[in-house]
Amino acid sequence: MTVQNMSVTVNTRWDSANIQKAKKYLSRAVNIGISIGFLNDSIDKLEKAIARPSYTDSSSLLLKDNLTGDAALIALKERMIWQMIELSKAYDEISSAIMKVEDPFYRRILIFRYLDGMVWDEIANKVGYSSRNIYRKHKEALTAVMKYLP
Repeated sequence: MTVQNMSVTVNTRWDSANIQKAKKYLSRAVNIGISIGFLNDSIDKLEKAIARPSYTDSSSLLLKDNLTGDAALIALKERMIWQMIELSKAYDEISSAIMKVEDPFYRRILIFRYLDGMVWDEIANKVGYSSRNIYRKHKEALTAVMKYLP
């Protein structure tokens, strides 16, 4: 009986491309979180401006809807709220995919990296591994999360 040498080649370019897509998709979470925070702060400022009875500059504010004064501020606030809702949906989609990862260690790495915005050294210190080891585990975590991404 002769055993033939059969090698299986893995298309690492395809895997690498998918891993890059997963990283890019997950990386949006940090920027989305920052944008949501900015919109929230801006909405708070608008609410204060609308509530202020002595707001004198509001008559000079003109939006593309030809609204002026408090109506313009209210319209701007509504647009910001809609933007925040859309960003929140995208953030929820990303965090939901991360939370579906079965391995708790991989899930922690993804949370720290993409939801908390930590750098490799911070993650390594948090979990007690070297940065190099975390970077390697991160690649495995990306492979684990890919099946949950759209």
